[in-house]
Amino acid sequence: MTDGSVATAKRDRLTPKGARSGTVEGVNGIDVYTDLHWEDDDANLQALIDTDEFDPCVVYPGAVVEAGHEHAHEPARVVRTELHHGLEGRVRVLITLERLN
Repeated sequence: MTDGSVATAKRDRLTPKGARSGTVEGVNGIDVYTDLHWEDDDANLQALIDTDEFDPCVVYPGAVVEAGHEHAHEPARVVRTELHHGLEGRVRVLITLERLN
């Protein structure tokens, strides 16, 4: 597996089939699917999702969302969203979230 396919396999494992990251209609009330241990230097959560899974009407700076996956999730405030250009040439959205717990 290449690095891109490992990341895709991990995201597919965390995102239930039919669920879309960044939407209120996500499965089990999860708005942003992410690993709760993936943090930046300021202890903010981060999520990297495909642009077609991103809904800027729901996930925008200041919005409060439910972040995590089906086994562990928590409320978080969106700090920022930014486009991320991966090595494989795919554009994704990097979401930075502040924990509210």
